[in-house]
Amino acid sequence: MALLKRLVEHDRPALSFTLDGQPASGLLGDTLLTAVLTASEHLRGSDFSAEP
Repeated sequence: MALLKRLVEHDRPALSFTLDGQPASGLLGDTLLTAVLTASEHLRGSDFSAEP
């Protein structure tokens, strides 16, 4: 399940891409950051380490 939820604008065409070897999708007109954040399950592995 995605970490961030899209609240509005569900009516734009979807675009598929690969994120870390896994299929993902965003909406036409999304920035790359928006597409990645709405497709990702987490932002970092741990809140207590410096690792991404």
